[in-house]
Amino acid sequence: MIELVDSNPDYVSLWLKWRGEASTLRYNPIVPTPIKELRVRMENMSSDLSQYESFYEFQFFIKFDSELVGTVSLKKTSPMMRYGEIAYEVGEAYHGRGIGTKAVRKFVGICRDSTPKDCSLCC
Repeated sequence: MIELVDSNPDYVSLWLKWRGEASTLRYNPIVPTPIKELRVRMENMSSDLSQYESFYEFQFFIKFDSELVGTVSLKKTSPMMRYGEIAYEVGEAYHGRGIGTKAVRKFVGICRDSTPKDCSLCC
């Protein structure tokens, strides 16, 4: 079962690990970021999408069988343009199980229920 849990800066080490995995780097060129900077970034995120106009980035962690296995986020939001980009990553050990697909599907539902109805989402 897939569950989306609120982002927490205590999870920064997991996020850093997934960002550095070969499959992540192959498909998503990510600028190497020190853990302290990622923690600050997480502290400036929210998991409360009803505050769409107050934050630039929203993040949830993906829980599968009681393990945190990835993230899903809404970022590069523009309250004026009603636009946001969906991003996700799943740890390599959990690839091929449909976890990312199910998590994004669940996340899109949360976005649609929690953000203004005229928002556009890009995956």
